[in-house]
Amino acid sequence: MNHRLPSTVALTALPFGLFLSILGGCRKEAARPQAGDTLIIGVGGGFSGERQEWRLYPNGDVWYRRSTPEHDGEARAIFHTSPDSVARYLALLNTVGFDTLVLDRPGNRTWSVERRGSTQIPHGVRWSGSVDPLTAQLSALYDSVARFIERNTITSPR
Repeated sequence: MNHRLPSTVALTALPFGLFLSILGGCRKEAARPQAGDTLIIGVGGGFSGERQEWRLYPNGDVWYRRSTPEHDGEARAIFHTSPDSVARYLALLNTVGFDTLVLDRPGNRTWSVERRGSTQIPHGVRWSGSVDPLTAQLSALYDSVARFIERNTITSPR
């Protein structure tokens, strides 16, 4: 018994099968996680005014958004980690007294860290290339989160 399909049937079935596999792989954008204590890091500025932002949600979802002055980019999920990983970075904010910091020093290239929560007023800080003990602590925190993101995805917060 010969189990080979005639070539015309195979050629017709192949695109249809490919279409079904692509269709099966398509899914709606994941629902945005509920904002609890969310850690947001960002970098932007320079000639283009481009801004990139990474959000670490309390459930472990990590989202990325790139925007320009002309286009507010679409946020998208880039990976999932354990909620404990996010909690560890939020705890680091407490070690620098983050909720009481007042720092708003944007420059040509500006880095930012923000905490948003459902039970508190969002709080964030921004700094540029100036170096002092406070910005050094914030830069170290930012770099720690950036390295974590780089290990898990191709986007680079640095």
